[in-house]
Amino acid sequence: MIFASFLNSRFVTKVGAETMLRIALAIQFLSGMWLILTALLDLGFWSMAIGVAFFVGPNPVISSNAMASALEKCPQMAGTANSLIGSVRFAVGAIMGSLVASMKMDTAVPMLFTMGACVVISVLAYYFLTSRNLKSRG
Repeated sequence: MIFASFLNSRFVTKVGAETMLRIALAIQFLSGMWLILTALLDLGFWSMAIGVAFFVGPNPVISSNAMASALEKCPQMAGTANSLIGSVRFAVGAIMGSLVASMKMDTAVPMLFTMGACVVISVLAYYFLTSRNLKSRG
């Protein structure tokens, strides 16, 4: 996570927050798919550990660039938007954490599937929430 933050600080001024967000989401998506494969094929601890590291690593890049992109759209309401986004983030975390906790926990499979599902939802949300903006620009 520290390395990802360092890379973000070096490249965000060159390529922009939107591009960094897309790159980090792509890395996290690929890691999420790897985690699902790890769960399905029972590839073992090290496969899971590496997948989780690559899944969690882009989190600061995603959160900071998503926040910057969102606040860029409405600078006059930056404080309200920031607090709303933070509240939604905590609420979704609480809901997903509760869902995982309610599952039978003999293995790491429920956690890995939940991580994979969350990143699929993230990519779909990014696509559908930004596709209208991209079409209106082009």
